[in-house]
Amino acid sequence: MALVRTSVLVQQISGSVGSVVFSNARAGCVAGKRPCKSRTPSRRTLEQQARIATLTSHWRSLTTDQQAQWRTAGTQFTRTNRLGHRCKFSGYELFMRENVYRNIAALAIEEIPPLNLTAPGPESAAFFTALPTIRAYAHVGEHQTNRHAWFFAQRCCKTSLSKTPYWTFIVSSAGTSTSIDNITTPFVAALGAPQVGEVIRSRIIVQAEDCLVSQPFISHVTCS
Repeated sequence: MALVRTSVLVQQISGSVGSVVFSNARAGCVAGKRPCKSRTPSRRTLEQQARIATLTSHWRSLTTDQQAQWRTAGTQFTRTNRLGHRCKFSGYELFMRENVYRNIAALAIEEIPPLNLTAPGPESAAFFTALPTIRAYAHVGEHQTNRHAWFFAQRCCKTSLSKTPYWTFIVSSAGTSTSIDNITTPFVAALGAPQVGEVIRSRIIVQAEDCLVSQPFISHVTCS
């Protein structure tokens, strides 16, 4: 998906032009590739559909007061989109943002927003290899602990950042200020064993105690 900056002459655009589809979202005008219909959805698609259905059903089961707390939190927590615009969340959007990663790691759903409506990212994070060992590291800060950390990865073409189209969840960790260490076993189980010279992209997300889920920390490494 890509965000589009409109002009004075063209203030809104919606619909499709060739293979590109335009829509108007909360974050602005969005351009994306026209989806190709498939009679047989992939396993990844089915898992994502089930995840969204589960969280949507849970949102609907929240009390009026719980939903109101998420809506209030959504007006107080903003994000900057790729065009530099500040955007607010709806209560539902913030609830989904906070809980989609928890669902991936089979953690309990948070029914009320955290007390601290900030999303501190890792103060330091790293992904490195000394094949066959693969390690990852994330640290929030001296005065906070990682409530949870999630690690995703993509295997790329050899010596290139040309990548597979999806992030694959590898492992999550909880409870320490230094989260996720030797991840060789779950990495190989999810993506297979990398080769020397291969480029791996990593995506690390953390959630400090009583804070919102952070923006992803993305890096890459050439395996050695």
